[in-house]
Amino acid sequence: MRGLLLAFVCLLGTVLAACDQAPEYAAIDSPKENRIRLVRHEHVVRFPGNAAALDAHEAARLAQFLGRRASDGGATIAVGPGTSGALVSSRERAVRDALAARGYRAVDVFHVSSADALNQVIVSVASAVVVTPRCPDYSKPTEYNYTNTPHSNFGCASAHNLGVMVADPADLARGRDEGTLDGTQSVLGVQRYRTGKVTPLKDPGDSSSSGNGSSSGSK
Repeated sequence: MRGLLLAFVCLLGTVLAACDQAPEYAAIDSPKENRIRLVRHEHVVRFPGNAAALDAHEAARLAQFLGRRASDGGATIAVGPGTSGALVSSRERAVRDALAARGYRAVDVFHVSSADALNQVIVSVASAVVVTPRCPDYSKPTEYNYTNTPHSNFGCASAHNLGVMVADPADLARGRDEGTLDGTQSVLGVQRYRTGKVTPLKDPGDSSSSGNGSSSGSK
């Protein structure tokens, strides 16, 4: 009888201990988020002969390479050897100007002496790309949820869709400056609209709005 009672007590302790333990589930209930990483791209600009300026073909290739890449990551150019120092400087300046026209103000320059880089300038730029969460995520068991945590797939589709639709991946890391937007003035426009006090548009035919001081009947 004592042995049977001891076995029952041991069994009861095992059951209670099992209830007190966390479920066999690794903590995957963290919010699904997109991550941003910088990827570096390289492009070779070729200068024929003793040319110091970009010809139309190379300028078009460079413009196609830059495309709509964000310029936040800056750019690096490796200038290859030429027949003279003045020629190398002119090529460097030509590529700098092409990058500046695309918004790349911060440009790091270094010169190489390799024969493989003769008459070439290698352009290297960095752009932000989105790393979306893996979806769907059914790693969390659905049979039990003793800790009342969100399912591992919760919010996965929304985060993935945002990551593949965003126009500029850098916007997911930080916001943009408002620029010249005047928030107060914009609010006043909304208030005038709601109260029916909208400012009428100026008549383009009214010479008094042109500011030249002439009347409508003058020649």
